[in-house]
Amino acid sequence: MTELNAAPADARRPVWIAVMAGWLLQLVLKALLPLVLQAASAPHWYAAQAAIFIGSAIAGALAARLAPGRPLAVAAALVILSLLSAGFEQFPPSMSAMVALVWLGGPCLGLIAGVLLARPLARNAN
Repeated sequence: MTELNAAPADARRPVWIAVMAGWLLQLVLKALLPLVLQAASAPHWYAAQAAIFIGSAIAGALAARLAPGRPLAVAAALVILSLLSAGFEQFPPSMSAMVALVWLGGPCLGLIAGVLLARPLARNAN
């Protein structure tokens, strides 16, 4: 009877907590990292997007660590929330197809990369 209740607390943690923590961290890092790097001006727009990608990867890794048994659900929810939140952001001044792809796809790919990178790191830690 005690073996059934001996599941680690991480395995019982709800996915929504991990998703909310990852999404909030992504929003904070998307706002702060470009400011810290002072790369928000037009010539450095791609550097700002790289900082946003890195922040999104960190957020995805955190969310994957908080919900270790559900990485695909966490990644999918984070990507959907990231795309929804993009509708409330300021659009890039010159919205070409490449700029739109980098602006919308960078944070989403960062989240997925973070989730995928957290999985092997969690396995190696055990």
